[in-house]
Order: sequence, then C-alpha cells, then structure tokens
Amino acid sequence: MTYFSDVGLAGALIQKKGKLEANEIETTFTIQQLLIISLILLGFIFYKPISAFYKLDSVAINLYFALLISFFISSLKTIPSVLSERKLQFEKVVITQIVETLFFNVISIFSLERVWHKKLYLGS
Repeated sequence: MTYFSDVGLAGALIQKKGKLEANEIETTFTIQQLLIISLILLGFIFYKPISAFYKLDSVAINLYFALLISFFISSLKTIPSVLSERKLQFEKVVITQIVETLFFNVISIFSLERVWHKKLYLGS
C-alpha cells in the first residue's frame, strides 16, 4: 500500500537538490491528498460495478472498503518519510514500516480467525 499511496511525488522531493521549502512540501502534500481522495471517491462510487465484475461477496466488499481507507491512511505518512529519508534517518522509516506491518498482520490474523470461527462453528 505504501508504494501506491505516494503517487510518485515522494521521489521528486527526495531527489531535489538543496533545502526543501515549506511551500514545496505543502504543495506536494496537497496534490498528493487530492489525487488520493479522488481515487478513493471513485473507488467508493464504482464499488457496485467492481463487486459485480469480480463477483465479490459481502466479506470481500468490506475488505475492499478497508483497503480504500488504508490507502488514505498510508498516504499521510509519505511526507514525514520523505523528510526522514532526506536527513538519512532511515531507522525512523524502518521502525514505522515494522509497526505498520505488525499491525496489518495482527489485524489480518484476528480477522481471518473470526471468519473461520464463524464458518466452522456457526455454519454460516
């Protein structure tokens, strides 16, 4: 998700020679968020044709919505990551990625266990 959420603008900030100006950071963040929000809105607007095309059940549709929301949330950490990378503070970036991966996997395992429990023991 991280790779998609920066929509290509992070690379421009990382590669820029010299000091980053506040207005460059603000402009990049604003453009990025407008693009992300536009894509997410399209995802919510067109979820019915998408779910019909892929024959998604209600669990898959909920996962689709969760992914759209996580797309937005992960986009919020792009600028702080860029600033850390420019200062060569990779440990901050790595710690953030480890925590993000840990939370994702714990939530995934918990959710999967609940679905299996429901199917195995409740028969639905």
